[in-house]
Amino acid sequence: MSYNIGDFIEFERSHLTDNVGVIVNKWDSLDKWNYLVSIKQFNGDYACMTIQNIKGIKNLSLEYKLSLLSSFGDWWYIHHKSIYQNILVCAIK
Repeated sequence: MSYNIGDFIEFERSHLTDNVGVIVNKWDSLDKWNYLVSIKQFNGDYACMTIQNIKGIKNLSLEYKLSLLSSFGDWWYIHHKSIYQNILVCAIK
């Protein structure tokens, strides 16, 4: 399975206390997808993950998604505003 940029996922990494994040980038390396995931524990900074770390898509309310993204550092919106704006558009509908 492949995940997309903007997907909110649940993951398992033993050294991290958070287990929910948002995919902000992905790339193919040796026929395996790698994902850059923003997490709250790092103030929106990234954890690099493979498909083995990801448990699946996390079904979250729009309010929770917006709350999670707004807990990230101010720099995050500048670099990933399309993800944030997509959630706002979904909330307006």
